[in-house]
Amino acid sequence: MRYSRLKWLFAKKRFLVAVILDFSVLFFLVFYKFQLYEPYYEFNAFNLILFCFIWLFFNYIFGVYIFKLNLFLIDSLKISIKNTSKVTAAISLLYLLNSLIFKTNFLSSYDALFSINFLVLFVLLSCLIHIILIISLHKIDYKLRNWILFSSNKYSNIFKDNIDTYNYNLKIIDNLLELDSIDFSKEKFNGVILSPEKIQSNLDFSIFQKYNLNYLTIKDWCQIYIQRYPSEIFESIDVLRINKSLKDRNFEIHLKRIADVSLSAFLLIFFSPVLLLFSILIYIEDRGPILYSQIRTGINLKKFRIYKLRSMKVNSEQEGPVWADNNDSRVSKIGKIIRATRIDELPQLWSVLKGEMSLIGPRPERPEFDKFLIKKIPFYSIRYSIKPGLSGWAQVNYPYGASEEDSYNKLSYDLFYMENFSFILDFLILFKTIRLVINAKGSQKGSKV
Repeated sequence: MRYSRLKWLFAKKRFLVAVILDFSVLFFLVFYKFQLYEPYYEFNAFNLILFCFIWLFFNYIFGVYIFKLNLFLIDSLKISIKNTSKVTAAISLLYLLNSLIFKTNFLSSYDALFSINFLVLFVLLSCLIHIILIISLHKIDYKLRNWILFSSNKYSNIFKDNIDTYNYNLKIIDNLLELDSIDFSKEKFNGVILSPEKIQSNLDFSIFQKYNLNYLTIKDWCQIYIQRYPSEIFESIDVLRINKSLKDRNFEIHLKRIADVSLSAFLLIFFSPVLLLFSILIYIEDRGPILYSQIRTGINLKKFRIYKLRSMKVNSEQEGPVWADNNDSRVSKIGKIIRATRIDELPQLWSVLKGEMSLIGPRPERPEFDKFLIKKIPFYSIRYSIKPGLSGWAQVNYPYGASEEDSYNKLSYDLFYMENFSFILDFLILFKTIRLVINAKGSQKGSKV
């Protein structure tokens, strides 16, 4: 795996630091409790590590690691305590269910690992760690959010339109002489973003060293800081590189296929009672068909049929294909539930088993819309160089929407996914998908962990 594909992890160092600190505190607290207060219990390192990972998983699901830097410190404290308390309650419930299933004495076994004092201590320490992180982030964030964009109007307009929701501040210059007019003792900048035409103009890079400024291309900056590529900054050479990279990574693609088959088969079996229940509810509501099928575009623009639990009223598309709206009046009562929880997507696991889709990848669009979007959006068809997915980088980072503008924005995430394809990125998408499903929310723009 090439180092360049993991540059985007730099932007997640806040998340990684918080995870490492939480794991360390929890591990040593539980270890300390076992060693000093419960010496008659056999210490099991594997169970302890497993418990710590389960705790971190719930932390992620309940949003403990989402740091909102525009909040006041007291608001950040409230959110941290609220989310950590949710995790504590969820872990306690999980432990109770485990004790009941395996017929163990819940109270004694719970006390062996926990205690009210222990829980209070850990919640307070965890919140304290996150508060220290938030304070540190507030101190360094001003500098991190300020950049100099060295570009012509063509790229500066594209760039500004694509970072509005990320709270980055830009000082745009078209000539290096303008650097002399900046008072760097008062204005703190994290670096300079260079547009392609400026790089190609025999640029003297030593001038940035004079002002102690880092410099990145627009594409590298997008990779690290916003983790999406507006299609206008892409070039034909980038498309060729993506296609070559995918062909060179046959082994990883085959491993991905094995994971797809194994996990989708398990999920179909595990969620079969849920599918049966909602199939009955859908039929009871309006006596209409349970499944709804659509033709979608697959890899290499080949068409295939997907199946979903029907979430709309009968005959909702009599006048032809229409993009679904977030508050679409055609959605049934049961449909609102299964859409919010993504249950309606579960039958598509059959398409994954058949090899027409993957669990992770760009979402397949309807051919009627693709025909229009290919003409309107640069490099749109490149998203079909890889198998479409049940969930994807666009789905977990961009709010639900269906329009030309939304398709343009989603493509920017798809381009990022394809250029930075890796198992690490797939796992992150999987966890973000689980978090969205459990919280029954659409993806939230600007959520970077």
